[in-house]
Parts: sequence; structure tokens; C-alpha cells
Amino acid sequence: MMKKRTNRILAGLAVLQAVLIALAFWPRPAAFRVERLFPDLTGSAFVALTVTGEEGQSVTLRQKEGTWVLPEADDYPAQSSKIVPLLEKIAALTTENLVARTSASHRQLKVAEDAFVRRLDLEKADGGHIRLYLGTSPRLNSVHLRLDGREETYLAGNLSTTDIGASASAWVDPIYFSLSMTEVVRFRLENAQGVLTFTREAGGAWSLAESGPEEKVDPSRVESFLRQVTSIRMLEPLGRERKPEYGMEAPTAVLALWTKDREITLTVGAPNEKKTNYVFISSESPYYVRVAGYTVRDIVEKGRSDFLVPPPTPTPTPTPEVMPTPVPATMLPPTPTLTATLEVTPTSVPSTVSPTETP
Repeated sequence: MMKKRTNRILAGLAVLQAVLIALAFWPRPAAFRVERLFPDLTGSAFVALTVTGEEGQSVTLRQKEGTWVLPEADDYPAQSSKIVPLLEKIAALTTENLVARTSASHRQLKVAEDAFVRRLDLEKADGGHIRLYLGTSPRLNSVHLRLDGREETYLAGNLSTTDIGASASAWVDPIYFSLSMTEVVRFRLENAQGVLTFTREAGGAWSLAESGPEEKVDPSRVESFLRQVTSIRMLEPLGRERKPEYGMEAPTAVLALWTKDREITLTVGAPNEKKTNYVFISSESPYYVRVAGYTVRDIVEKGRSDFLVPPPTPTPTPTPEVMPTPVPATMLPPTPTLTATLEVTPTSVPSTVSPTETP
């Protein structure tokens, strides 16, 4: 019994020793190292960025003399506050969140060369170029990302394609013209409805030049108009060049605004085919821009009656109810007397009378 027990113990120790040896020499995967995609770069290393959308639209941003501009719109100023943080995020990208190692998943994750949500082409100060593909977003503020020339796809946090627009409007201040409406002391509107000139009087009331005695300016309508036209948002900048197709030789409408110390002219040029937007320029900017039709609708369409107190609606005179004239009884035709007719039922007469028999 003792010998058998000893053998069992030795056998157990041998098995344990074999397991320990196997664990010691079992091949292990190499430790995963998190690295930066661009270890030698900072956000300031980039001097140009082109963003291309999935439908082929694109916009290019370039740094000139320390300022970011849109070269395709004659260097219209871009907002550095939107560009610099993005470049810093790109420079800090790492390999931490590896999602896929092969190209088989590129199209599914939309990081393929011909199937992407955004493509970023970055130019460095030394002339080098980097291309990134941004794809699907599995959760908020994250996006699948692939560096051109590599198979691996990563998940980048704190990055979203919705913040990386492929149009100029995504990178500029959308407010093209702004003026406090209280500064306006006079304005002249010229459009297809005619020419109107309004002046703010000493007491704050508005007067209309060449108005008739029955015409009274509605101050609330004037204030509403000024509120609309003293803040103009643009769709996109077009550039400095005055092109014939802008329609500035025969503009759709012109609005002149006077303050105490300056005159400002707002000109609405040619519309697009569907009249959903117009070319527009302010005398305070050298750049032509495109604006939505609803933004300048008041400038284009408002006429004289739109600024006046509506005339009182006349009260309709009630029509008296016509009552039928009573007819005197003597004039009425006599009512015919109805005579009842009695129905006489004929009496049956026996056809043969039998003679009386004598006994």
C-alpha cells in the first residue's frame, strides 16, 4: 500500500513538472506596442489640407503667412480655430485601437481607395504628403481610419467626419455681413417693385420719401426688414473676380444702408436656375459670395405696401331682410267649397217573381 501511494505521488509530480515545462516553453505572441502613426510630426508641420467627400466634392485649405485661407476662392479667410485642432489630432494618432489587419475589410469599413467617407490629403512644410482614409463611425466621436499604403485599419477616438466637411462653408465664418440695425438711420431699396427711401426721424419713427397723405409707415414692418438684412449668412465664398455670370451689371436688387458715419451697399446679383440662391456682395468686402434665396428674399421682393400700415378693412353694410308683404283678405280668391258625394249602392232586383199559389 505504501509503495502504491508513493508511486501515485511521484506520477503526480511528474505530470505537474511536464505542465510547468510546457508553460515555460509555449510560444507567446510578441507584446503589442502602441506607437504614433507620425512620430516626428506636430500639428504645425502641416501647411495644406484637402478634404474630399464620398461623392467627390472637395475643398482645399492652405496656410499663407501664418493664416489659413481658401486658395480656390482667392484666399478667402478660413477659420484657424477649426483647422488647427484637427491637425493636432491627426499628428497625435496612434496604433492603439487596431481593428483589422488586411484589405478584406477596407470596403466594409469604408477606408478603401474608392470607397471612403472622407479622404484627407495633407501637405507638410518639407514638401512631403500624407493621405488618410476616414470611414464608418461605430460610436460617437470615433471613426475608422487607414493610412494610405498600409493594410491596417484603426479606430481613432476624438475624431468625427461630421466635423471634417468637404465644402468651403465648413471652414469659414458663415456670417458674411453684420450690422447693428440700430445704427441704420436711412436706407434705400431698389428692386423690381420700384425705389423706396426711408429715413429715421428724431423720435425714432420712420418716414417714406414721396409718400401720399393716406400712407402711413408701419414701424414694426421696417424693423422686421432691417433685422433680416443686417445679418447675411453665406453658403460659400466665390472669390474676388467680378465675373459676367454674376449679373452685377443688371443686379436683381440693391440695398443702400446709411449709418451716421458710412454708407454700405448690398447688391444681389444673378440667381441660379431654380432661384434657390443668388450671388451677393457687400461694399465692405472684396469677396463675392453665394447666399440662399430666403436670406435675401426681402431685398428682392419687398415693395411699397409691405412697409405701410394696411388700410382699414371697410365694414360691410348689412343687407336688410326683405319680408313678404301681407295680402288683404278681400284680395284673396274665394276658397272653393267641396261638396261631398254620396256613393249609392244599387239594390239587387230578383230576376223572376214567383206567383202566389192559391190553396
